[in-house]
Amino acid sequence: MKFLFAVIFVLLTFNDALSQCDSRGITGLKQCYNNMLKSLDVQFSKNLTEMLNYPKLQALDQPTFCKLYGEKTKCLGDYENNCVNVLAFSKAFEINARQSMEFLLMEYFSQYMCKSGNFHGINEQCKDKEYVQYVSSGLRYTTQKVVPFCGV
Repeated sequence: MKFLFAVIFVLLTFNDALSQCDSRGITGLKQCYNNMLKSLDVQFSKNLTEMLNYPKLQALDQPTFCKLYGEKTKCLGDYENNCVNVLAFSKAFEINARQSMEFLLMEYFSQYMCKSGNFHGINEQCKDKEYVQYVSSGLRYTTQKVVPFCGV
């Protein structure tokens, strides 16, 4: 498992070298995400788990979350193509590459949930095979978005 994360980290670093996010993009990235967090009444934390444990975020329903997520996406506009990557997240939020990768994984999993229209709470049971398949498909989608040139 550590090897997988090491490979993903190297590939993400290479991917970031190819992407260009200028200072306006970094500012826009930070502003759009902070606007979404403010709407959720969540304080930014370098610790993603801490942020995900905010009660208001955990109690959020799918339509509300996806509406806010959509507003964040509109706010990003053209910056989404060049600035939603490890390097830009690291610069915008003053976090390291590992933390940026965690945020990107959450970003694309959120995108998958909102696009698929299938949004389950975190407390689903693994006995629900349909849900397990849904999560598996979401993780595959997420990996394809974060590391697009690996053909996963």
